[in-house]
Amino acid sequence: MVLMLARTLSMSTKVSDCGTKHLVTYNVKTKKHLKKLNGKFYKENLTDDDYQLLNFNRDTHLIGKTIYVRSAVTCGLGNKVCAKCLGQTAITNLDIADGLSAFELISGSSKTY
Repeated sequence: MVLMLARTLSMSTKVSDCGTKHLVTYNVKTKKHLKKLNGKFYKENLTDDDYQLLNFNRDTHLIGKTIYVRSAVTCGLGNKVCAKCLGQTAITNLDIADGLSAFELISGSSKTY
């Protein structure tokens, strides 16, 4: 398990959306929790056609609700991660295609500048 968390995971430069149907379910309890999900693609209902990009300042109506989020953990590409599963991190970190530790992706400790 430790080796899996320490290895480098790269973003695909060929596939922008893996099309995964496996989403992570979050019960958003506080604004602090919502902020940790900032920049992720989500659905309020599994039946929604499109994903929304979560903005913690705008989307405070999600506090107290269950949402479904795209995640690098459930990306369908295997050894790479698509930009849609990474969320806004893929846009703001230009060097992410070179690799990011899986632990950073899971823990949400990746910083964007």
